[in-house]
Amino acid sequence: MKIYHENSEEPAGAGFYDRALSGNSVRKFWHLFKFEAAFSCVPQGAERILDLGCSAGTFIGHFLCRLKPKRLAGVDVNADSIKLASSKYGKPGVEFFKGKLSGQNFPDGSFDAITCLEVLEHLNEDEALSTLRKANDLLSASGCLIITTPDYDSHWRFIEVLLDLVSRQNYIKQHVNRFNKKKLVRLLNKAGFKIKTCSNILGFSPFIALVNMRMAQTIFKKERWGALILCVAEKAD
Repeated sequence: MKIYHENSEEPAGAGFYDRALSGNSVRKFWHLFKFEAAFSCVPQGAERILDLGCSAGTFIGHFLCRLKPKRLAGVDVNADSIKLASSKYGKPGVEFFKGKLSGQNFPDGSFDAITCLEVLEHLNEDEALSTLRKANDLLSASGCLIITTPDYDSHWRFIEVLLDLVSRQNYIKQHVNRFNKKKLVRLLNKAGFKIKTCSNILGFSPFIALVNMRMAQTIFKKERWGALILCVAEKAD
């Protein structure tokens, strides 16, 4: 997961998500289909897209670039990630910026879509609210915000404990803000958004990938519950 605060380090170093897409079956499935689900929510006509907490640019380079927008931007506080993203995926129309969203000089209404994948759980209440309010300002009138974050009303609680046992990370400590759907919707409303859709993804399907990837994909498409919340929000009237 992304760690979105100053002086942070990515899991296993910059480029974690690029490596995850070619890693073991469970991890690969988890991140690949998280990205695919979020990507499917981005409007096809979006010409200006921002990925907030972009890490080393994996979502931009492997997914958002498919839309061929006029402008793609990524923001992340991790200097090594931004350096890697710029060298690997940077090109005319695709830029990466180090720092918090509040420290960027984007004019209001700069983007048609903003993605924020597994970031909010690393921000305290005040930081999360101010970040979402800034995202609201940066969206065009018809723009949308796409968010994923762990659902603490799901089996994510058990996954988190397991990950802490088998990895170098301490997700329980890093996840300072624990969401369920109700809490996330309330925060988005407070930041000036209205909810378009709010669902869950990634139930048991990632673990089925250990046995059969194709079967896991079939189950993923039919699942109506999961460990991650996937929310699409629009500016309130």
